[in-house]
Amino acid sequence: MAVKIQFASISVGPHAFCAVGPSGHPELFKRKDCTLKLERFIEPLKLTEVLQSFHDLQAAKKSEFPNRATTWGDVISFLARIKSTKPTLIPPTEAVAMWGLSIEFATQQEN
Repeated sequence: MAVKIQFASISVGPHAFCAVGPSGHPELFKRKDCTLKLERFIEPLKLTEVLQSFHDLQAAKKSEFPNRATTWGDVISFLARIKSTKPTLIPPTEAVAMWGLSIEFATQQEN
């Protein structure tokens, strides 16, 4: 089933990810449930390794374009590559988790 959902921005909270969906309204995703789905989706890879790889890729892009922000397209394209599938086949819940966790990972790397 192809999914053509796109999220415009995301906020990371301790219990939820809040993403602005196609309607323009914020949508809440339970952090624990989303993270578990993402971990299952990327198996046999480890979440920390996937986050590190994504972080490294985004850092390389930012070195070339310093004002560039991570987008929904970056997230689903990355997940599609590691799963050898099309971006439209990436489940939105797993992609939201990846985006939120990648922001948190990047913040931890900076500190």
